[in-house]
Amino acid sequence: MAGVLGGELAEEFGEAMLDILGPPGVPGDGAFEYGLRLSIMYVVGGGTNDIQRGLIARGLGRPR
Repeated sequence: MAGVLGGELAEEFGEAMLDILGPPGVPGDGAFEYGLRLSIMYVVGGGTNDIQRGLIARGLGRPR
C-alpha cells in the first residue's frame, strides 16, 4: 500500500512543483523536474499501480 501511495505522491508533488516554480533553470536548478522524471520508477518499478491495487484488494479479501 505504501508503494502505491508513495509513487502517486511523488508524481503529484513533481507536477505541482513544476507548475509552481516553472521550467528548469529556476529555483531548485532542475531538481524538481528530475524528481518528476524519476517518479515513474516508483509508479512502475514494483508493478503498475493497477496490479498493485489488485493484489492489495485480494489480500484484504475485497473484490478487484
